[in-house]
Amino acid sequence: ELIDLNLSSFNTGKVEIMVNMFSGVRKIKNLNVSNFDTRNVKKTRNMFANMLELEALNISNFDTSKVEDMAMMFAETHKLKTLNLGRMNTSRVTSMEKMFNNMWALENLDVSSFDTRNVDTMRGMFLNDASLVNLNLSSFDTRKVTDMGYMFYGMKKINSLDLSSFITSKVTDMFSMFF
Repeated sequence: ELIDLNLSSFNTGKVEIMVNMFSGVRKIKNLNVSNFDTRNVKKTRNMFANMLELEALNISNFDTSKVEDMAMMFAETHKLKTLNLGRMNTSRVTSMEKMFNNMWALENLDVSSFDTRNVDTMRGMFLNDASLVNLNLSSFDTRKVTDMGYMFYGMKKINSLDLSSFITSKVTDMFSMFF
């Protein structure tokens, strides 16, 4: 099974779809894709999903300005404790379904710079993030969101969530939202 991957020579300037690219690569502990040119990428669904041993991920130079689908992008990365999303542009994203679900070791996550004005589903977005203690969602624009089911399900360590800025008038599903 793959345990080491050197992608430093990859030219990804024309790539539009990175769906499932590393999904299920279970033994890799460190992945550096900071050299990836992602300016034309539209879909990153499941890109890093099910990387069960992943402890370090460098996506510091990702240009996500054209990405529309980030569903399950980091799902099931059980050992990843930190994730730097500082430069991630989410202005075109419509799906953040299960984006961070089952990230059991994740303690802090800064999504304060996320532009969520076009997102329609946040279903299971933070599902079972049992170690997460800080989560600032004050900048989230939820006017177009229809599905918030399971959004905060299984978040055992978080003490408070300020959702006072959430507009939920279009939401039709809040099933087990805070279970």
